[in-house]
Amino acid sequence: MNKIRQGMKGAAVMVMAVAVTLAGCAGDSNVRPDWVTGTASGYKPAQYLTGRGQADNQADAQDRARADLAKVFQVQIDVQSQDVLAYEGGSSPMDAKGRTTANVTRTITTKTDQIVKGIQIPELWRDPQTGTYYALAVLPRMQAANSLRQEIEARDAATERYIQASRGSDDLLLKIAAADRALEAQVERSAYQKTLKIVDVSGVGVPSQWSVATLRIDLDDLLHRMRIAAQAADTPLPGLQDDLAGGLSAVGFLVDTGKEPDYVLKASLDVTDPELLEGWYWMRGTLSVALINPANGQVRGTRQWDVKVSARQAVITRQRLRTQVRNILKQDLRETLIGFAVNSGEAP
Repeated sequence: MNKIRQGMKGAAVMVMAVAVTLAGCAGDSNVRPDWVTGTASGYKPAQYLTGRGQADNQADAQDRARADLAKVFQVQIDVQSQDVLAYEGGSSPMDAKGRTTANVTRTITTKTDQIVKGIQIPELWRDPQTGTYYALAVLPRMQAANSLRQEIEARDAATERYIQASRGSDDLLLKIAAADRALEAQVERSAYQKTLKIVDVSGVGVPSQWSVATLRIDLDDLLHRMRIAAQAADTPLPGLQDDLAGGLSAVGFLVDTGKEPDYVLKASLDVTDPELLEGWYWMRGTLSVALINPANGQVRGTRQWDVKVSARQAVITRQRLRTQVRNILKQDLRETLIGFAVNSGEAP
């Protein structure tokens, strides 16, 4: 009997010990962590980027914390897009072409996604009074900075390679293509540099030895050295030759009206007459361009675009088709002509 009493007494002591332990954990959960409303003492700002999120459930709180941290990268993507618009449009961003903007933004976004994948959620807390979940997201600055520096080094190496290729080529179109790639590499690099200056606690990043403004001036000089004559085949839609010349001028090429151009850009437009379908007039067709060296008849490249428009009136349909053609030429001619050099297999 004494042994039984002693056993029961020991069991009671163990139950009391467990109860005290559980009470201690419950007490800790009632204490609001410092990171919920202030600086996370365990994650110094000099070493970590942080983000916070709260929601009615744990998963949403974690997602919001990640999104909060990622804002620092998204802001730089948005800022860089505006910088590229200014680069493409020169003194007037409203004249921007959009192609490089899309390329650069896509590149930066892809790299940002890779960096953001390194975000961790080391802290979670649920408010016992409201049931709200809180999450802390962290990203080691050194990890993000090293990744950004690698991208910067790659863009600098590409810039050097393209500049040397441009200077070493006797083909003006190849010189332009290489100079354009050098400029684009530095535009991308400047986006990484801006983000690195935020991630790097020194705020310095890696200064560039090249100026985007200078590279652009060099490219513009090359563009103005190339004389291209605009020619348009007969088409049911008037004004194609004017639109072709306008597109060349808009992207920086010198439109030649003499007898000895460096290249001839020929355009043709094969379209249907307005066709009435269910109250709408439709026009469909193909816009084609070909860049030809008049000295030897060599075709440096060709490209086609599908066109399609509709309107309630036939005359409006024709107007919309011409607007679509004009927009294609203004937006795509530069990349198209530079692409002819790249596709020739001679460009870097």
